[in-house]
This record gives sequence, structure tokens and C-alpha cells, in this order.
Amino acid sequence: MSHQRVGIDQRGGELIAVTVREDAGRVVVDHIETGTDALVDPRDVVQDFTVRIAIPDHLVMVKRLRLDGSSAGSLRDRVCFELTQSLLEGEDQFHCDYLPVDDSGRYLGTIVRREHLDELAGRYGWKTPFDDTRLSFQTRAIALGKGYLAFGAATDTDLTALVDLAGANASLCFLYDRRIVEIASVALTGYDLAGEPGRECFAADLRTVINYRLSTLFKAGVSVPLGKLLLCGEAVDDKLFRKVQGHFPMGVGQPHVMEGYFPACNESRREKLPLFLVALGLTVN
Repeated sequence: MSHQRVGIDQRGGELIAVTVREDAGRVVVDHIETGTDALVDPRDVVQDFTVRIAIPDHLVMVKRLRLDGSSAGSLRDRVCFELTQSLLEGEDQFHCDYLPVDDSGRYLGTIVRREHLDELAGRYGWKTPFDDTRLSFQTRAIALGKGYLAFGAATDTDLTALVDLAGANASLCFLYDRRIVEIASVALTGYDLAGEPGRECFAADLRTVINYRLSTLFKAGVSVPLGKLLLCGEAVDDKLFRKVQGHFPMGVGQPHVMEGYFPACNESRREKLPLFLVALGLTVN
């Protein structure tokens, strides 16, 4: 049996597990499962699956790094050193990761407490401590961008902001020239999105967060204006969509997912494909 990759994301109280495989060099999405309990048997991880779990954005600290190629040591070791040198606890208490944002030595470094990963693994059915190399984790906002780049209709190189409202938080991922260049998140617990005042407040605060991130990108050398904003999530209805549109004159749309990856997906499930972008992105190497 061909090796399969599984991405597991939590959207509020619902879990989503996407299983993909490669067929003659082409990626095929085999299964999309949803539910409230663990969706993958942990025993399968050491047999046929590689599993990656989304880390909620609010648990992750993000730092922009500039590293040249002249220093000794592995890139991962250097990233971990930069991320942990100002912390009071030992490096072994944290999990570090990184993502190149250009070809000139700029990276997004991420750091999360290992105890949070242990808790996530236990929630999905793995006992801790775990040491299986086929089980890994990734920041949710990064997975969102990877899912759109790999499975979405992303053909242009404009600066694009992806916003996914899921449960108590919204994940934000900025793409430029088909690369992830910035990530962020917005807590949703303070907004009543069912009411007009709550929708207006969220739209205004989202504009503030995005403008701040754009100023950060400008300082990092990405000086183009925002080309589009793509919005998805269970709470995104016509009223919220129009309210957000009023704050972003360049245009607001919904991320489109290429349906050719989903041969076994029924019509009702196809309408929800944008909600699966994070789980899909977790399957991307």
C-alpha cells in the first residue's frame, strides 16, 4: 500500500482529518473525515501513515530572523538558538521550527512549549511522551498558506492575505510571489459575529491587524500593496463578508480549491473545501 499523509486540524469543537497519497507522481486526496473524537488510530502512524497536527496560533511565538550562510552549525540549531536565547527556561522545553520567506536568508521562526505538543498529541489519541518521527506538528497559519498554495487556485504573485475564522481564533497568512511571508492570528472570543456591531468591530480590528503586518512586511522589503484578501470560515456569511469588504477596497473573495484533487468528494463536501485548507496544508512536505 502506498504511503499516506494525514493532516489533522481542529475547527472549534470539530476535528478534520485529511488523508492524501501520491499516485504516479500526482497527489490524490483519499479521505476527508470530520468528527468530535480522535479520527486516526495512533497505531497506524507506525505502519502506513505520517501524521501532522495543527498547532493553534495563540500557542506559538513567531520571530522574524535574518541568518547568513557563513555561520557554523546547522540551520535548525541556529534558528533554535536565536529563538530561545532570551527565554528563562531550557531549550529542551521548547519545539522550534522555521520557514524561509525569501532567498536572502530571511526566515519566520516559530517556537512552542513542548508541553502544548504533548497535550495536543494526547487529545488526538497518542500517549505522551511520544518520539515517533512520523508524528509532527505545524503552526496553523503556516498550514493555511501551504494548503492554499498546494491545493488552491493560487496562480498570481500578488500580496495576498488569507483569513480563516475557526472556533475561537482566526488564522492569518500572507503570501507574496507564491511564498508565505508573514503569519498572525486574531482572537474571536470578543466578537458577536451574529450582530451588526460585532461584525463591524471585527472588520475594523482585522483591518488594523493587517495594516500593522503590512508595515512589518514593508520594513522587510515587501513594499507592494495588498492585492487581495481571501476570507473563509464557518462564521463567514454574506453579512460578515460585506462588512469586511467595506474595509478593504482592493477586494475580498473566498479562497477557491481545485476540485480535481478530490475525485471521491460529493457535492455538499465540495462546497466546504475552503474549510479544509489547513488540514490539507499539513500534508504538504
